[in-house]
Amino acid sequence: MFNHDARATPVKPGKMREEQSQKLARSALHALRHYRSAVLICLSLSGCGNYGPDLKAALGRQLSPAWQVDDVRIDEWQIRQHDTSQWFYRFSAKVTPAEDLYTTLGTLNGTAVLQTALKQGTPTELSGKAAAVRRQADWDSHFDFDHAPAALSGAPARVYGNSVFIVGSGSQKEFLDAATEALYAREIALVRDEEALGQRRNEWSSIDASLSNDLRQVESNLLSEQQRLVAKQSNMGSMVGLEVQSADKALRTEMSSQLDKARKEMDARDAAVSQAYSNGMRALQQQYQVLVAQRLPRDEFIERSRQHHDKEVAAQQRYREQLDQSHETFGNQIKGIQQGFEVSRARLREDISQSVKADVERSSAELQEKVQQQQSRALVARDELARQRSVLEQMAGDVQHRREELVRERSLLAQLAKN
Repeated sequence: MFNHDARATPVKPGKMREEQSQKLARSALHALRHYRSAVLICLSLSGCGNYGPDLKAALGRQLSPAWQVDDVRIDEWQIRQHDTSQWFYRFSAKVTPAEDLYTTLGTLNGTAVLQTALKQGTPTELSGKAAAVRRQADWDSHFDFDHAPAALSGAPARVYGNSVFIVGSGSQKEFLDAATEALYAREIALVRDEEALGQRRNEWSSIDASLSNDLRQVESNLLSEQQRLVAKQSNMGSMVGLEVQSADKALRTEMSSQLDKARKEMDARDAAVSQAYSNGMRALQQQYQVLVAQRLPRDEFIERSRQHHDKEVAAQQRYREQLDQSHETFGNQIKGIQQGFEVSRARLREDISQSVKADVERSSAELQEKVQQQQSRALVARDELARQRSVLEQMAGDVQHRREELVRERSLLAQLAKN
């Protein structure tokens, strides 16, 4: 629309025709772009050329064979990063089940109880996002539904097996009566099996207790034999001890004499060192008194006092070192005397005990063989008990599973009877 305001600048007729031509050209280009988009969308739906996948066929492959795809509409589409091998869509679709679809409520008496999810031919609307990626010559498409209807989880009755019952059918009363009777019979059988399981558990506990008592008795007998063997070994040691007692007494007397001698030698060394140290310290003290009486100049007095102090420190150090050396000598003497005593004592005992060692080893070997045999028998018995317990646990698991299944079926039966 033109503006007829008198203040507007007049437009020349030639310029008006030029502007109109430009507007017509822009309109034609815009229409061409929309036409190309429409062609691409159309090709994408039909699967023609390399412009995109056949979404209708792809959706049919993602859904179960029980569904028929009637129509797929592209609401939005785009190609990411100018890559024609990756397409993204917003879609709406209309699908219908090719046959009646059902969901399962559970089982009763070995029969799957089905509830109608959707009748054959009932149209269902789907919407969501789709992504398609071209892999060589094929397209890989994936659909995400905004709100997938519950009917999509349904399946034809044949999927649930050969024995099915559909809720609401004319034979529902007969089916429920038969299921109730069968469930009652199974509950009675389960009670009998639970009683039998309890009896077998009691029997197993009795066997386990009896085996434990037998093992304890055998272990007690073996312990008694082991104690007798230990007593025998102990008596043999006493006999050996009696024979070496006199020799051992002489060895101890000799060792005491050597220890006394070493201690007296150490005392004599310590006394000589102490006496020499006392004499030296008195001499140093007298020297210091003479130094004080000389009234030497201050610096000379300080220097000679320091030298006197160093002599005292050196004397004390020599005194401690001599005492340490004396004590170390005594300690080495004591250690040598004790080691000699132990070696002599061990040699005496070894010579006497060799005559009885073979008998003790034979008794010990016999006892060890009995212990190994008992451990082997106990292991076999425990393994058998463990096997029986495993069987009982399997039976208990089966009984528990049957109990839980009966509870579920009883609940489903009550639900169906109520409805």
